[in-house]
Amino acid sequence: MTNLLDKSDYKKIQIDLEKQLNNELKRIGDDFKPREFYMKKWNYTLDPSKRAIDYWSWEQGNGKVITPTLKN
Repeated sequence: MTNLLDKSDYKKIQIDLEKQLNNELKRIGDDFKPREFYMKKWNYTLDPSKRAIDYWSWEQGNGKVITPTLKN
């Protein structure tokens, strides 16, 4: 998989998809919160070098199970 987020060739598609997502979330009454809310809620941390949750360690057999908390 290749992360295309913020790639200039795909900027228009990204904007259109974000608009569609936000319209649908508003229509169904889903309150989508900022990334920081979910990071704290599910006890995730970012790998600072990749600015992403460390999913790739699973491929190397070093994955870490993090039990989500259920607080809001």
